[in-house]
Amino acid sequence: MSIKKKENLTLQHEIEIENLAAQAIEAENFLEARRLLEPLLKSNSEYALTTLGWMHEAGKGLPHDKGLAIEYYEQASKLGCPEAFNSLGRVLWADGQLTEARAAFQEGAELRNLGSMNWLGVMMLRGEGGLVDVENGMRWVTAAAKGGHLAAKGQLLILEKENSKSIFRHVIYQFKRILISLRAAKEYSDDPYSGKMY
Repeated sequence: MSIKKKENLTLQHEIEIENLAAQAIEAENFLEARRLLEPLLKSNSEYALTTLGWMHEAGKGLPHDKGLAIEYYEQASKLGCPEAFNSLGRVLWADGQLTEARAAFQEGAELRNLGSMNWLGVMMLRGEGGLVDVENGMRWVTAAAKGGHLAAKGQLLILEKENSKSIFRHVIYQFKRILISLRAAKEYSDDPYSGKMY
């Protein structure tokens, strides 16, 4: 068997295992997902790294271990995984490591990860982890919202409300807020791990 054919079979097998692990997570069988994913760490599976990182971050089927979650996310981000930058940035942000979080979101945003785009924009608008940059902050949040990211849409709505003095605009804000909340609830019920939420 040629090396290329063997690599293709190995990759196909890895994808099948990742799909089984995703099904186990959907069924909340985290122990089975762990059993399936841990062997894939040897082959640097981005899915295994980010998923096991999340499991450690959330304490799902694995001990809650923020340090190990960061380690897995960092490994996956070194492989160029856009989702890993978003996950890494969120954990660093929650830990108060704002400069590092902003850098992670920057890299994820440049890879077109919607969550990273939103987080980076928000941090730029607030001046977290660096200087305030309203122009680029708005650009990133708007791009994430156009991509369908629900938190980014909510952020734009908050900014719209803050900048409006009209009572009519405040009524429209409440209506839009309800619509976004309903969309978020539907998105979550369809896919609780959707990249359009975080």
